[in-house]
Amino acid sequence: MGRRKSRKVVRRPRKTIPNVFSCPICGENSVTVEMKKDEGVAIVGCGGCGRKEVVKINKLSEPVDAYSAFVDMCYQ
Repeated sequence: MGRRKSRKVVRRPRKTIPNVFSCPICGENSVTVEMKKDEGVAIVGCGGCGRKEVVKINKLSEPVDAYSAFVDMCYQ
C-alpha cells in the first residue's frame, strides 16, 4: 500500500518598502528619511548630492510618503 502524496506549501516572501531610495537629481540610491512624528516633520536628505528638504507629515505618514513629497519638491 502506498502513502498519499503530501502537498508542499510554497510560501512567497512579502515585498517590503525600502529604507533607502533613489535620488531624482543625482540618480544614486542614497536618499534617507528621518521621521519626527511628534514634531510633524520628516528630514529627507541625499548622501550623494547633499540636497536636504524638510517635509510636513502627519501621524499616519510613512517614509515613502515623505520621499514622494521630496520628489515633488525636486521637480517643481
